[in-house]
Amino acid sequence: MTSARRKAPFKTALLTTAFVATAFPAAAQSSYDSNLLDILVTRKIITKAEAQKLRLEAAAKPVAAASAPMPAAAPAPVQGGVSGDVQTVPYIPETVKRQLKDELRAEMATKAEAEGWAKPGLVPGWLGKLRIFGDLRVRDEQDMFDKNNDPMIVNWASINSGSPFNINRNTSGSPNPPYLNTIEDRNRTRIRARLGVEFQPDDWIDFYIRAATGNDASPVSPNQTLGAGGGQFSKYSLWLDQADLKLTPIDHLRVDLGRSENPFWSSPLLFYPDLNFDGFSSRYHGPVLDAVDIFATAGAFPIFNTDLNFGSNDVGPFPSHDKWMFAGQLGAEWHPTEKFKFTAAAGYFDFDGVQGKTSSPCAFNQAVCDTDITRPQFQQFGNTMAPIRNIIPDPSQELAGTSPEPQYFGLASAFRVLDIHAAADFDYIDNFPVRIEGDYLNNLAFHKDEVETRQVNLPTGAYNPGGEGWMVNAVFGKLDVSHFADWNFQVGYRYLQTDAMVDGLADADFHIGGTNAKGYVVGGAFGIGHGTNIAVHYFSADVVTGAPYSNDVLQVELNTKF
Repeated sequence: MTSARRKAPFKTALLTTAFVATAFPAAAQSSYDSNLLDILVTRKIITKAEAQKLRLEAAAKPVAAASAPMPAAAPAPVQGGVSGDVQTVPYIPETVKRQLKDELRAEMATKAEAEGWAKPGLVPGWLGKLRIFGDLRVRDEQDMFDKNNDPMIVNWASINSGSPFNINRNTSGSPNPPYLNTIEDRNRTRIRARLGVEFQPDDWIDFYIRAATGNDASPVSPNQTLGAGGGQFSKYSLWLDQADLKLTPIDHLRVDLGRSENPFWSSPLLFYPDLNFDGFSSRYHGPVLDAVDIFATAGAFPIFNTDLNFGSNDVGPFPSHDKWMFAGQLGAEWHPTEKFKFTAAAGYFDFDGVQGKTSSPCAFNQAVCDTDITRPQFQQFGNTMAPIRNIIPDPSQELAGTSPEPQYFGLASAFRVLDIHAAADFDYIDNFPVRIEGDYLNNLAFHKDEVETRQVNLPTGAYNPGGEGWMVNAVFGKLDVSHFADWNFQVGYRYLQTDAMVDGLADADFHIGGTNAKGYVVGGAFGIGHGTNIAVHYFSADVVTGAPYSNDVLQVELNTKF
């Protein structure tokens, strides 16, 4: 503050002091001995030197006698305090108090305007409990196919999402089934944008809602391919990605209701990292010993709910065929030192109702059969498929063998998956942490004889279904690359048989999604700013069994979040 700005307040202070000394001579000395001068110095109205000068002048000046006789005043202690039974409080004249308040109010108003403070009453109190978060990923992806791949691998997802396919090749005009692209390379530039809000109405109640991009309602991919859909710079859709009510009624216990992030500790071998869960779950994570924590998760998750009017437009309504996942996981963390941690968990995932069921007798021209909805509502690649319609042929064409047989296809196997997951974290070298991770899957409901009896005959080549999978992976550097110069590098190998896991929920990047895949993963990331990194991933995969189908996927991406 300049001397020019101090001049007027200083003059006022001197005049005020003179007035007090003249009108109230008994109080003059105590006003000098009070905290007034210290307050004036603190507010930068006068300098320390000026305050000291006033104190010296006050000490040297005798107190004038009053014009009228007054009783002798008891000597006041310097700067307040206790004298005998008397407690004195430093005195500040009201005029000085008002001046200090006015100047403080003006100074704070000027600062608030300069720094953009909100005026009182304009911002509701609940806004302090609101958090906004989001992230954006821009990715260029090159999908490369081996030219020796079989060009006629059936696209089961296309059949099951459209009209039933006639598998009787003797029917006049019967077309070929839709096939996967297995031989022509593709390049896709894709974005993933997510924006959410979180609100905490009480200490133990929290809810958040997040919207995300996506080409469609796929559960495993919030990626939006630029130029896809309508093209011509058409706008893209936003989907409800999360809507979660989180309760923490006691320490270490969390309950989620609605649509939330994956509550289980899992690898991409089991669930795709961007997969969110509908349903209900509870999680406990807390210490049991000095160096040991335990965690336990249990939940029930609806995968599919039968349409209210299923079958009503034909010969129904038909019975429900709801699909659920009931799951539990128990694990422990051992951290004997700050430099080492070992984590292990066992999980059991029961996919109730996902196996395709054979229908009751269904006429060849019937629009809907009673088990049509047991086919997968979403699938990628790899699971063994089986026809689910029990077709009654057209009597006029039955003898000739030319009656149409329109079919849908369901999963040939049931799924009750045991998952054993472990990881060791080492941090013995500065700025060089290491994680070694392994995962093993076993579909306990897989029975090879049953699956081979039910499987459809459309796949070509030798086909040997299986229900196991495993992976190993090593990450060097930080797992979360979110600051400048943070980095990591990873390398791993995966082996996932046809029916080890529901292919619609497995990794969507490795082998371009699904099961029946084996191969390598390498990649890395480097932080270029706060919350921002550049990452590269390379996936090289082939089928475990069946017709030749191998591909390589290269992803180069920029990630940022707040």
